[in-house]
Amino acid sequence: MTHQGAVAVANRPVRLAWVSTFLHAVAFVAGFALVFALLGSAVGLLGRNLTPVLPVIQRLGAVLLARHYGHPTSLIIHEQNRP
Repeated sequence: MTHQGAVAVANRPVRLAWVSTFLHAVAFVAGFALVFALLGSAVGLLGRNLTPVLPVIQRLGAVLLARHYGHPTSLIIHEQNRP
């Protein structure tokens, strides 16, 4: 497939090949910018609507964080380790 693309570009004049490559690169970057802008907007709107339940989310995150990092450092004692 790469060879076919190279042959197709090789058959064009150098100026057209450069312009075509440049326009494809611009379209690629613009597409990524649009996608990430839309994702950022969606997350912002979702976050704004979650403001009333933010304390619950923070406490849940704290519990999950303590559970995740407490186990390897033996801060959480499991029932099987108790005498």
